[in-house]
Amino acid sequence: MLKKLQNSPRQLIRLCLLGIQILYLSSCQPDDEHFEMPAEMSARVYGQLAADPDYSTFVKGVDKAGLKDILERSGLYTAFAPTNAAWEEFLKANNYSSIESIPDTILVPLINYHFMEPMKFSFDFKEPTRYTTRANKHLSLDNQGGKFTVNGVEVITEKMNGEAMNGAIHGIGTVLIAPPTLEDALSKRTDLKNFRELLKTFTLRRFDARSSLDNDGDGDIDSVFVEESLITGFWWRNQVDLLTAFAPTDAAFEQFFQVNGYANFSEVPRNVLELLINYHFIALSGKKINDLGSNEKTIGNEMLTLSAADVVTPDIRLNNGYLHVIDKVLLPPSLSTLTGLIYLNRDKDLTSFSAAVKQAAMAQELSDATKQFTVFAPTDDAFKASNVDVTKATAADLAKIVRYHILRSKQMAAALNGTYETHLDPQKKVTVAGTMITGIKNSATITQTDKVANNGVLHKINMVLMPE
Repeated sequence: MLKKLQNSPRQLIRLCLLGIQILYLSSCQPDDEHFEMPAEMSARVYGQLAADPDYSTFVKGVDKAGLKDILERSGLYTAFAPTNAAWEEFLKANNYSSIESIPDTILVPLINYHFMEPMKFSFDFKEPTRYTTRANKHLSLDNQGGKFTVNGVEVITEKMNGEAMNGAIHGIGTVLIAPPTLEDALSKRTDLKNFRELLKTFTLRRFDARSSLDNDGDGDIDSVFVEESLITGFWWRNQVDLLTAFAPTDAAFEQFFQVNGYANFSEVPRNVLELLINYHFIALSGKKINDLGSNEKTIGNEMLTLSAADVVTPDIRLNNGYLHVIDKVLLPPSLSTLTGLIYLNRDKDLTSFSAAVKQAAMAQELSDATKQFTVFAPTDDAFKASNVDVTKATAADLAKIVRYHILRSKQMAAALNGTYETHLDPQKKVTVAGTMITGIKNSATITQTDKVANNGVLHKINMVLMPE
């Protein structure tokens, strides 16, 4: 069958359509003097579906979902078309009297889930592949072992590789149901409200290709951008990529707030929230609990530490991965380092220094557990008294200031006495005598000592030491 298709004139037409959509309008038309379009390919996808009585219910759904005009326009599509028998089974199982009785909020994404771009025939797949559909959810396609399947459903051999002027049609005996999105899965639980709130606090702007048309007829494409929270946007961006998510329960977050001295998310530094989010996702890998290895790296590039005892509900299937509900907030290793000590800061008086560390690109180095540091951290009052505005200073200037407050060794308060080289430059030194620390330009008083992390110690000071 493969050899026959590859050597037929129809295969040449497909190559023409796949290579240059526009050219076939002028060079592959039925009235072209050099070529006569085969009768069975004279219609577009919608026309070919409508011509097959076994797809009549599906065509009604396409009409109700408003896809007829889209499928009749230029473009290349692949349709996985459920037969009438498939729809009868679906309607019965879901207590619908007809396809017209399905609410639009359910039917439109359902029908769109059966269409993807571009045009693909069975022989285009050599290994398991994932494609995003018009519903912005993925399909898993495979053509190994002599079986062409979509989401594990075998395509009907007699209805495989149906040809149209602008696409391919594959008949299936089951209506495809997309697994839930992350938002769908979280919204069904009453104990994951805090995790949903956490994801909603971070937003991104994405380009909406489907809404980018020449709406005003001026010859230019109108670019449309949509603001989305991570709860939808994060998972929308990489529907083809697999992800594993870990969602702490509300009780777990309440425990996190209590232990760290916060009332709610609004009091948690944004830097900490970013670390927490990144530590609760594994990228490019949708895994069940039992498939997780000992060297799983999170999106934040930190190694995951998870106990089986922490898992409340494992293996909730998502459209592009798995969700696992857990009864504790997973703390990334970086929060046990000086970076975490600065970011978490129960006293809430290192906000400016925390921002300076981040802008100075020092957070990663201060989270390196293989090294030891001493940090003299100016408090927020110290920044005010020194007239240093972190929001206006350049990253380069902040880097000098932050590094000038760091020693490349761990020095507890009892041993602090003498002159030390700073992280900024061996020639840029500070001298400590008792509670007084003196720099090149000015001095400060050490107000709190010996806040220990696993890679060093932090002492608070009441002025910003100026390196130059």
